[in-house]
Amino acid sequence: MILIITNRNDYTVDFLILGLRKRGIPHVRFNTEDFPLHASGSWAPTGGSINLEKSGRKITFSEIDGVYYRRPARPIIPKDMDSDTTDFIVRESGEFLSGLWRYLDCRWVNHPDQIRLAESKIEQLSRMRKMGIEIPETMITNDSQVARKFYEKNRGDIVAKTLRASQSRSEDKSWIIYTNHVSEESLELLDTVKLSPVIFQSRVQKVSDIRVNVVGTKVFATEIFSQEMEATRVDWRRDTLSLKHEIHTLPARIEDQCRNLVGSYGLVFGALDLVRTKESDYVFLELNPNGQWAWIEALTGQPISNTLIDELTS
Repeated sequence: MILIITNRNDYTVDFLILGLRKRGIPHVRFNTEDFPLHASGSWAPTGGSINLEKSGRKITFSEIDGVYYRRPARPIIPKDMDSDTTDFIVRESGEFLSGLWRYLDCRWVNHPDQIRLAESKIEQLSRMRKMGIEIPETMITNDSQVARKFYEKNRGDIVAKTLRASQSRSEDKSWIIYTNHVSEESLELLDTVKLSPVIFQSRVQKVSDIRVNVVGTKVFATEIFSQEMEATRVDWRRDTLSLKHEIHTLPARIEDQCRNLVGSYGLVFGALDLVRTKESDYVFLELNPNGQWAWIEALTGQPISNTLIDELTS
C-alpha cells in the first residue's frame, strides 16, 4: 500500500497514480487540505489510522509500505471563522500530521524532515561548495550596501531570486516570483532588501539550462534550450512548454555529483537545476528536493514515474 500525501491540485501525482494503477499496486491519495474538516486521524502508541471521508477510505498505518510525500497544503478553513481560531486549527493540525509522519516507519520519497533540511538555500549552497561542486558567486543579504557592492564587483551582471517563496499572493491575485537580472533601472529598489533577504548571484553565461531528476541511483538529465527565447534566458520557467527539451547525457563526474548531493541528504528523489556554459562546464544553481517532473516525462518519455514506483515498492 502506497500513501500519497499531497493536495487536490497536484497534477504531477496523477502521473504516478496512473503508473500505480497499471501495475496493480494499491494506493491511497491524502489531500491534506481536507484535514481536519473532511478527514480524521487517530493515533495511539500501538498504532493509528486516517479516515478520508470524501473518498470513503480508511487506511491504518500498519498497511502502509511506502509514502510519496509531494505537496501537502494547509487546511481549508471556513472564511467566517475568526483568524485566531483559524491559526490555532492550522497549527494543531500541522503538528498532528507532522507527528504521524515521524511515526510511520516505511519507505519515504522523501521524508519531510529531510526535505526541510535540503530546501535551505544557504545549507545546500554551502554543501555544494564543500563537495567541490561549481556554483555561481553568491551573496545573500538584506543589507542594501552589501548588495550594491556585490553588484559593482560583478560589473552589474548579477541576478536576484528568493530564498523560498516562489509564489506570492495579494488579496485575490497570485503570481510567480522568477529569477531576474538586476538592471541599472532596478538599482533604486536595492534599499527594499532590508525588508526581506535576497539571493544575489553572478550571472552565468548560458548555452542552455539542464534539469536533472535523480531517483535513487538513476539520473535523468534534460537539456532545456532556454536561450532561444528572450523571455526565458534568465529563467526558463517563464515559458517552459514553448522551449525545446532534449534528453541530455551528462559527463560521468557531473552525474556523480548530482547523485552524491541528493544522497548526502538521505533523499530518494531530487530535482537539480544546472547551467551548461559556453566552455562546456556545468554550474549548479540549486536543489529542489520536491521539484516538478511530470512535464519532463511528458516531453521526453523518460520513465521517472515508473522509477519512483520502483523506489517506493523496493
